[in-house]
Amino acid sequence: MVVEHISFPASSSSNPSRCTREPERPQIQRTIPTITILILTRNMPATLISRHHATTSVPSLAPSYTTQDPNSTSIELASWRSSSSSRRGSTLSSLPPYTSSQHTFTPTINLQIQTPGKPWLSLPLPPKPVPIPIFDISPNDNSLSLEPRYMSIRPDRGSGSSYLVSGSGESPTKLSTTTYRFGPGKPPCVSLFLPSSLRQDDDGEEAEAWDTFPIISTSLLSRAQRLQRTRLGTFEWRYASRSERKEFKANSVLVLEKIVRVAVAGGKDEEIRRTVAMLVRNEETRTPGSSASTAGNGGRLMIDLDVWDEGEKVEREMAVVLVVTTALVMLKKEVDRRRAAQIAIMASAASGGG
Repeated sequence: MVVEHISFPASSSSNPSRCTREPERPQIQRTIPTITILILTRNMPATLISRHHATTSVPSLAPSYTTQDPNSTSIELASWRSSSSSRRGSTLSSLPPYTSSQHTFTPTINLQIQTPGKPWLSLPLPPKPVPIPIFDISPNDNSLSLEPRYMSIRPDRGSGSSYLVSGSGESPTKLSTTTYRFGPGKPPCVSLFLPSSLRQDDDGEEAEAWDTFPIISTSLLSRAQRLQRTRLGTFEWRYASRSERKEFKANSVLVLEKIVRVAVAGGKDEEIRRTVAMLVRNEETRTPGSSASTAGNGGRLMIDLDVWDEGEKVEREMAVVLVVTTALVMLKKEVDRRRAAQIAIMASAASGGG
C-alpha cells in the first residue's frame, strides 16, 4: 500500500495539528480547522472524503452538558410534596397550607397553646404561675385532646424561668428548661432533655441536657429571635408580614425558620430559609377569653417535621420540644414588652400629673 499526503493550506488563525508520512519523521503542519481523510486501496484511487471549517464529524472527547432550569427543581419538589401529602395526614380546614417561594409548608403536627396572655387594661405585674397546657389537635374535627401533651410550669410568680414536662403519666418527665438571667447581654438559655422513651440508660437519676443554647435578639429594632448553635441547626423566630398574615386572616403570626448558609459564586455565602413552624392567632385559633390586642396569648402551633427524615426519630422528637419551648419564650417576651409599656405609661402619667 502506498500512502501519499494531501493537505490544504491552513488559515493564519488555525490551531496546530499532528500529521505523519512513512518512512520520514513526523512533520508538524498547521492544517486545523482543515480535516483531510485519505483512503487509498489497490483498486481505488485516493479520494478526499471531507473538508470543512464550520463543523466536523469527529466526536468530542468531552461529555455534553445541558443547563437545567432552576425553576424545574422547585416544580419537582412541589410535585413530590403534593404526591406525599396524603401520607402525612390532613391539615386543618380553617388554616390553608402556607406556600413560600421555595417549598410548601404543610404541618404534620398541630398543637394548641392555651394561655390568656396579658391585656392592656391590667397592672404591670408578673402573670400568675398558672401552668400552660399544650394540647394535640384532632385532624378530623379540630377538637382538643382530653389530656395535654405538654405542660409549661413556673416555680413561682416572681420567677421568669420555667420548665416543660410531659402532660401525661403519673410522674411527668422534664423535657426542657428555660433560664432567664437579669441584666443586659444575658439572653435566656434553653436546655433540652430526651424523653424517657428515647433514653438508653434510664436509671432514675437526673439526666444530662441533650442540648443547650441561647436565644439571642437579632437587633435592637427587631422582635426576631435567633436560636444559634443548636444540635438541630440554626433557627429564627420572626413576626410574619402583612401579606403572610392575610393568608391566615390573623392579626398575629409567628414564623420559625431553619437557616442554612450555602456558598455562592465569588467566595460569598447566602442564607437559605425554610419554614419549620407557625403560631397563628386569629378569631378561631386564639385562646378563648383573649383578644387581638392581648399580648402573649396562646394560639394554634403548627409544625412541619418534613425538614427531618422519618428515620431520624430522636431529631424529630426533639424538634417538637424545641419548637414548643421557644414558642413559649416568644410569648413571654410579648408579656414583658407589654409590662414595660404599661410601666412607661404609668410613669409618664405620674410625672405629668406632678
